[in-house]
Amino acid sequence: MDLPLAGGPLSIRYQRMTLETFLGELLDAGLRLERFVEPRPVSSLLNVDEAAYHKLHQSPSFVAVRLRRP
Repeated sequence: MDLPLAGGPLSIRYQRMTLETFLGELLDAGLRLERFVEPRPVSSLLNVDEAAYHKLHQSPSFVAVRLRRP
């Protein structure tokens, strides 16, 4: 799936999968997990969309991983 960026010509390609599948495929490929983060919204989002801030703070919808080849 593609997610357009700000209505411009660029987009982010993404797939939805379980966390187990996501990490399992990376680790099965021989990579080593160094860091796993679920970023929370910045406090300035409260001024823009309070409901979105609270929703994303309770249920993050993005993960970031740092991997290393052994």
